[in-house]
Amino acid sequence: MLETTKGNLRRVKEGIFVSKIFCGKGIDIGAGKDSLNKDSIYPNITNCESFDVSDGDAQFINRYKSENSYDFVYSSHCLEHLDNPYVGLQNWFSLIKPRGYLVLSVPDEDLYEQGHWPSKFSDYHLWSFTVQKWDSWCPKSINVVDLVQILPDAEVISIKLVDTNYHYDLKNIDQTFHFPNVECSIEAIIRKISR
Repeated sequence: MLETTKGNLRRVKEGIFVSKIFCGKGIDIGAGKDSLNKDSIYPNITNCESFDVSDGDAQFINRYKSENSYDFVYSSHCLEHLDNPYVGLQNWFSLIKPRGYLVLSVPDEDLYEQGHWPSKFSDYHLWSFTVQKWDSWCPKSINVVDLVQILPDAEVISIKLVDTNYHYDLKNIDQTFHFPNVECSIEAIIRKISR
């Protein structure tokens, strides 16, 4: 599936990721075998740690990592696996230094789950996500716009649906698995305000 690798193909073309966001010391939460800077494509990253299941419970990452110690926190397709995404996101955000960034990618419920809950394509999804729909078909749906509002000292840079190479005419298939370079996610970029 390599969701980070797919996203990097797009992000490198968007200069903000190279010049502003992925700079300095960072951490990739839920990296698995597809870590953010494995191909060294972001020249301004001085260090990017990977944090995964073997390192501890990502929901309570602040038990293992110090607050205000990273220039950026990145997580791709990890939040949907946590028991409490609200607690997890707050703890992830606490790791960021003032003026640092959080980049979060989660699967979009309509493009990925496609009206099926529990998930038909992943036994490990505990939550689904949407970008500000008034009503969701899923009983475990989280609106990303509402979710990021719980973060103190946060400035939303962007929250967007990412449907790169997605085939809207195909149904009941995990396109992220069957087709190369298909994304069906929501990407949020949040900056910690300096006070």
